[in-house]
Amino acid sequence: MSELKVLGAATRAVFGRAVSESVGFSTTRTSSYGAVVLGLSLATAFEMVALHLGIGHFLGEGYGWLHAAVTMVHLYGALWILGDWRLMKETGHRVEGDRLRVALGQRWRAEVPLEQVASVKTGEVEPLDVMSGQRRPAHVVVVSPMDAPNLTVCLRGPVSLTTYMGFTKEATELQLFVDEPHALAKALAAEPSSV
Repeated sequence: MSELKVLGAATRAVFGRAVSESVGFSTTRTSSYGAVVLGLSLATAFEMVALHLGIGHFLGEGYGWLHAAVTMVHLYGALWILGDWRLMKETGHRVEGDRLRVALGQRWRAEVPLEQVASVKTGEVEPLDVMSGQRRPAHVVVVSPMDAPNLTVCLRGPVSLTTYMGFTKEATELQLFVDEPHALAKALAAEPSSV
């Protein structure tokens, strides 16, 4: 079902349907992921041409099925990347009633009771030094297109987040990237402290 949602979003993007302005606290307006989507799409197009030329040069004629397969794989990949980006644009985090609804396209979804929120901190999270083997603790989930998180929500107990294909993960700390972290911190009724 997740794949169909992503491809449906790609279709909406291709045919130019506008994104609703009422997405809540958005994550894509200031994200650098849009440039990655553009770069991957261009790289896919160039790679597809190179593969077609390579197939024709090295294998000769009679491989029409291979050309068709290469085309389909590249088109599917490009549509998937576009659909993923579009779903992120169509969703956002919301504070509704007594809940924080976390949504980043199909990547992450959760409902956090506000009574579970222990503290909220704004400011960019210190990046991990992966070259030295530093790893993120298992109880921390980063909800971001690819940017450094700028809002940390510490919870009193674990909450369950759902990701692609219905997989779940429990967390007691959410590190979010949002376009307006101070506004979300204020909406969570917590006194934000800058890092």
